[in-house]
Amino acid sequence: MKRNVSSVVSLLLALTLVFSLNTNVVFASEYDVTESPAISDIEINLPDNVDMSIDNISVDKESIVKLNNDTIAQYIVDEIQVVDSRNSTEQDSVIYYGSDTGYLAQTNDYLLYAVNLTYGDYLQARLKLPNNPQIDYDLLLYDSSLSLIKSSDYITCTDGSGTLDESIGYLASGDELVYVCIYSVGGGSETESYTLDYSVTTNFSDSSEPDENAKEAKTLNLGGSGAKITGKLNSPIDNDWYSFTVLDSPQYDRIRLNIQSSSSTNGCKFEIYQNLVSDYFGMFYMGSGNGGEVVLPAGTYYLRIVSTNTFSDFNAEDIPVYTLSVAPVSKVDMVSIAYFDLPLNKIEYNEGLYDRLEENDMVPNILVVHGRATYKGRGAANVIISGEVFDQQWIDGNQPELARVYGTAITDSNGNFTMKIQLNPACGGLSYNIGYSTHHYDFMRVTVYLANNKSITDRNYFYYYKYST
Repeated sequence: MKRNVSSVVSLLLALTLVFSLNTNVVFASEYDVTESPAISDIEINLPDNVDMSIDNISVDKESIVKLNNDTIAQYIVDEIQVVDSRNSTEQDSVIYYGSDTGYLAQTNDYLLYAVNLTYGDYLQARLKLPNNPQIDYDLLLYDSSLSLIKSSDYITCTDGSGTLDESIGYLASGDELVYVCIYSVGGGSETESYTLDYSVTTNFSDSSEPDENAKEAKTLNLGGSGAKITGKLNSPIDNDWYSFTVLDSPQYDRIRLNIQSSSSTNGCKFEIYQNLVSDYFGMFYMGSGNGGEVVLPAGTYYLRIVSTNTFSDFNAEDIPVYTLSVAPVSKVDMVSIAYFDLPLNKIEYNEGLYDRLEENDMVPNILVVHGRATYKGRGAANVIISGEVFDQQWIDGNQPELARVYGTAITDSNGNFTMKIQLNPACGGLSYNIGYSTHHYDFMRVTVYLANNKSITDRNYFYYYKYST
């Protein structure tokens, strides 16, 4: 936790963020990383002659959230207890939460908040700093003898929109008194306040916690196919952290991210950060969203999973379980159609020799397209391929809404893809005489292309047979 360097570094971030799908992106080009003059060791031993400022974290009736309203029947607010009407030894989990604001006037100022915990309680605290690059506050946790237990000590790093929240999580192993400490490593203000949000969840059972801080980030090994993980946000201030590495390789042309919540009332999103300071965590915010692709230069990146809900609208009876996927997307210079899943009865009509699908051959009429995406002859993995089947005969028949149908597919590790496209009925607008009968059909154009670059494409055709006369 020692910080021995005092500097203000102004850098230019040459990163291109390209999100698609349902994604919100924050672009930033210039930012400050501030390391203010600091004591040599933040693990402070408070002297006896210091007039300590200690506040008690307490809750009122509005701060109690039930996790199960079928089994928790009564609250005794004065003693901050929960009584289970069925069996007092089988209490369900309950969240206590609250918020406080305050000021630290100058470097080395601090404020302590006393918290009484019992066995199985999970304490979470989140500190939002003033939006000032010259202010650097840390969030610390001490035991009853003021020995340091945990710390969140990001170096202030802002593009003007604010710096990353400091967050800690602590699971009590017994009945104990702890102190949450807000400490000024550098700077202060008597007009710009901090905000401390906190929650205590009783009878906590999530074995993946704590991972409230980038120092506790779980590593995702992407390899060639990517990583998929599930987790849950236990409160509106819960943070889950993950890290992954982007390689300097054509296989890592883009990174695709997606997060989905199982909850119908509590949403979640990811935030992307990069650590800018060697040996310390100066976390620069790069962008956020719930799904899309981003271009990232080689390096290590951090994901923070957070709730989109606040204390006031978080539904604690519907704790969100999320699914997070992170996958490298290969560079592509060629997309090709290999073949269609059609009966092997090529036929020659007016347009030439092509495969034929009879409208009654397949119910429902689904065209299966097999193909491959490559880069310099090598299979391109995890690439989204779009497809279109176009029927000019419906345009000519004044029903353009039936002329186009679409599909998508993702390539496997070898660049191969299988795309299924539901066809509309054939129009039968074209005809060809064969002996004593006339075949009525549509001439279908199939196009596949790279989803984010339509110039990389391939086409093929087939006959869509309607009937004979």
